[in-house]
Amino acid sequence: MKLLRWVVSLVAALAIIAFTLWWHVPFSYAGAKLDPGALGAVAWAQSRSDHPLSPEECALKYHYHGTDYEKEIPKRIEVSSKDLGDGTWRVRIHDPISEDDSIFESVSRIYLEKNPEGRWQPVKAEHVHKARGRFGWTTKPGN
Repeated sequence: MKLLRWVVSLVAALAIIAFTLWWHVPFSYAGAKLDPGALGAVAWAQSRSDHPLSPEECALKYHYHGTDYEKEIPKRIEVSSKDLGDGTWRVRIHDPISEDDSIFESVSRIYLEKNPEGRWQPVKAEHVHKARGRFGWTTKPGN
């Protein structure tokens, strides 16, 4: 009887851990086409700047080009970056409270490499979100 109770408790604990991870950690991302207008804006901003942009600054300029947040990024936005070791940086942009009708939370990842002039250039973009009518993280649109 004690063994059965222990096994049931273990299975329940693992289920809770799995659910928590699934709800809080996105495991897959959808690729997004690179926006030529945003790429041009990033290149122009870097050519006009006296100091080189960091990968984070470049990714934010790219990601929010043409949006309400283009001039000022809300304080709730969380940005982190990682050097992938081959000259590529991955910048993660997390919006924990998206102000959108159907999207509640979003994560975008922008991959950047330096171009021949030594300026950061987005080379790949991915996204995932939590949306109305969907459970957990998804790459599908909300209902």
